[in-house]
Amino acid sequence: MSAALRSTVFGQRAAFAQDAVPAPERRAGLIACAMMAAGMLTGGSIWFMTRSSPAVPPVTAATLGATHFAVPTALLRPGSVPGRNGRIDLALAWPDLGPVDVARAAKDAPGRLGDTVLVTVLPAEGPAPHTRLASLYSRFLESTVKPGPAGLMVRRFRAGSPYEGEDVLFSPPDGVAFTARCEARPKPGDVLQPVCIAEFRKGAHDVQVRFEPRLADGWERIADVLLPLVAGMVR
Repeated sequence: MSAALRSTVFGQRAAFAQDAVPAPERRAGLIACAMMAAGMLTGGSIWFMTRSSPAVPPVTAATLGATHFAVPTALLRPGSVPGRNGRIDLALAWPDLGPVDVARAAKDAPGRLGDTVLVTVLPAEGPAPHTRLASLYSRFLESTVKPGPAGLMVRRFRAGSPYEGEDVLFSPPDGVAFTARCEARPKPGDVLQPVCIAEFRKGAHDVQVRFEPRLADGWERIADVLLPLVAGMVR
């Protein structure tokens, strides 16, 4: 250890004390000083790393209107800030609806959601989603009704309507329990795969859910598990 470092750590007198101390004791003292200095530097490095890499909090607070939320940080959509722009964006793994496995999601083809379900929580606005099949969509639908996945019914939107190229999936008889608009096929030149959008109203908030059409088989889980999950974040 140099005299300059000894002076910095232990004071100026340490630089000259070796002249008055026998060689064996002087070597022992130098070893002790080196160990102390190394300990101080290591401790400082650990402190610095701790300070510069704070632990991610398990819960992130957010506010929508007059409602406060405690959102599990692991469920937030990457890059989103809950409450910003009046919304909370979540990304959940299907079918457990827990945190997304980033490594697994990275294997999905570009433009696909794969087993990821995207959820957006917004202040409630307009007619309740469960009334839209009768109040909004019905006049744009073809008359033919076909059976869909897991007991759902399917009707196609008419050509020339605002929803052309989409189907509506709904729980019989009136879609009150579940209604989703689904892209029936990829649009020409669009690299994005078809998705479904289901909407629910929970208290003072609307919950929008985006997922691949193949996951419509689990529509009851979306309705019965996801909504209580979101409701449980309200504080």
